[in-house]
Amino acid sequence: KRLNGGLLSYGSHEAPNPFNEPAVRTKRTAGYESGMDDSPMYEDVPFNPEKKTLELQDVGLTSLYIADCLALAELAGVLGRDAEAEELTERARRFSEALDGLWIEERGYYLNYRTDLDRPSGRRSPTLFYPLLAGVPDAGRAERMIRDHLLNPAEFWGTTSCPPPPGTIRRSRGNGTGRARSGRPSTSSRTWGCGRRGRTTWRRSFPGAPSTCSCPSGAGRGT
Repeated sequence: KRLNGGLLSYGSHEAPNPFNEPAVRTKRTAGYESGMDDSPMYEDVPFNPEKKTLELQDVGLTSLYIADCLALAELAGVLGRDAEAEELTERARRFSEALDGLWIEERGYYLNYRTDLDRPSGRRSPTLFYPLLAGVPDAGRAERMIRDHLLNPAEFWGTTSCPPPPGTIRRSRGNGTGRARSGRPSTSSRTWGCGRRGRTTWRRSFPGAPSTCSCPSGAGRGT
C-alpha cells in the first residue's frame, strides 16, 4: 500500500479504526505516519488520493524497510524458516537496487524523489543517511556520505549531532519534531549505520551514542 514507483512513500488509507478517527487519505494523516509530519522534507509535497501516498519516494522509509527485511531474514534463518528468509532477503535486494537510483553522484548523497515533478527533492534531512543503516551504499559511497556531509560542521555536524541542515531550518517555522530538534532515535539510527559500515571510530563521535546495539549480521556491535 506504500509502493510508489518501485520505492516507498508515506501514505494514508482506510484501515480498522477502533478510535473512530475521521481523518484518512489526507496529507496530514500521511505525515502522521512518518512521525515527522512537520519536517521540511514534506512541505509543498502533495498527497495523491489515487495512490494514497505522498508524491515523494522516501529514502528514509525505504531504508528502514530494507533494514527490517534483513533483520527478519536473519531471524527466519535462526528459526530454520528458510523460505521466509529467502523471500525477505530478495525483498531487501530488490529495494536496495531501486534505492540506488536516488544516489546523486555529483553531490555524494541520496535524495528523496518528487514523483509529481519527476525530479529529486532539494530538501535534505538526517533521514537521508538511513541507507547506511540498511547497508545499501558501498564502502566508497559510505565514506563520502560520512566524511563530506555527516561530519561536516557546515552541513549536519555540530555540538548536537545531526540536526537538520542550517539552511533547511531557516526556511521553516517552529521547532517541532521534524525541524530543529535532533531526535535520539534518529541519531541512534545514524550511529548504528556508521557501525554497519565499520566506521566505529566515527561512531564514537556521536554525543550520547549507544556503545552496543543489536543489528543484522553484527552491524553496529562493539565500541
